[in-house]
Amino acid sequence: MKLIATKSLKYATRRMQAGDEFDATDMHARILVGARKARYAPAQIVEPPNPVIVPQKAETDDTDEIDRLRAKAERLGIHVDGRWGVTRLQQEIAQAKL
Repeated sequence: MKLIATKSLKYATRRMQAGDEFDATDMHARILVGARKARYAPAQIVEPPNPVIVPQKAETDDTDEIDRLRAKAERLGIHVDGRWGVTRLQQEIAQAKL
């Protein structure tokens, strides 16, 4: 449990000054707070990370372009790998034209 020392004290072989934050067991925390040697640290609110928003692709435009590029690559005699995207196909076609 997180505590903040209100007075100088020694806890768990450490010397605390007023204002130092430290961890204590539940039992020791109650005793130190009751003796006014420490106070409970404010609970830190943990906000969940912002969700990642993935933009949706237009399937028809990409599919049409990939099909067109694959056909062009086949006409140029390039062995097309099914994993290749638009960029890779454009690079292979450009190399074949050289």
